[in-house]
Amino acid sequence: MTVNRLREQLALPRAAIVRRYLAGDLDFVEAGWALEDEALMAHPLATLQFVNEYRGYSLAYTLGRAKLMPIIGPDVPPIDAGGISSR
Repeated sequence: MTVNRLREQLALPRAAIVRRYLAGDLDFVEAGWALEDEALMAHPLATLQFVNEYRGYSLAYTLGRAKLMPIIGPDVPPIDAGGISSR
């Protein structure tokens, strides 16, 4: 199994933590600890800063991708920030 596939398996736990953070159930520090412990994220600071800036967009992207993967398959190339395939 590739690193990318393993990372994708952590998308739903990561989304659950972000959802709890955005709902106010976790503060910044607690969300960081949860990302480290539950989503195996070594450095959650950048993720939480992204969530702070883009709020629900980050959650929608993560959940949308996790829900579409079983339909479109894992071999679809990722899209970079400019919308151009990275392949």
